[in-house]
Amino acid sequence: MGEETKKLLVVDDEEFVRDSFVDYFEDCLWQVEFSAKEEDALDILRNIDIDCAIVDIRMGGMGGDQFIREANKINNKMAFVICTGSPEYEMPDDILAMDNVATEVFSKPVSDLQRLENMLSELVNAIK
Repeated sequence: MGEETKKLLVVDDEEFVRDSFVDYFEDCLWQVEFSAKEEDALDILRNIDIDCAIVDIRMGGMGGDQFIREANKINNKMAFVICTGSPEYEMPDDILAMDNVATEVFSKPVSDLQRLENMLSELVNAIK
């Protein structure tokens, strides 16, 4: 029997970036949901059991940090990886303390999508 398809949520307000993540992960046979708005992404989480999320930090709504806090309340068995274009970003202590959030922050544009995929897979396997 084959490995179960992993479900990924991409939360990023930049269409080009979001589409590049969606295309890559779909090509790698992940089931991908996506949203440009954090609030819409939370609605997705309320309706679909997601394994992991790629989260941008600076968006027009609540922001990526608050999204992770709220999403974790909905599903604390999902993994999070932060991808941001903000070189000055520092992960808040409460998020850094979460064992389902990668401690490595990926800078956009992400040049090594295979490494990002490997990190997501490792996190998902560690918390399932």
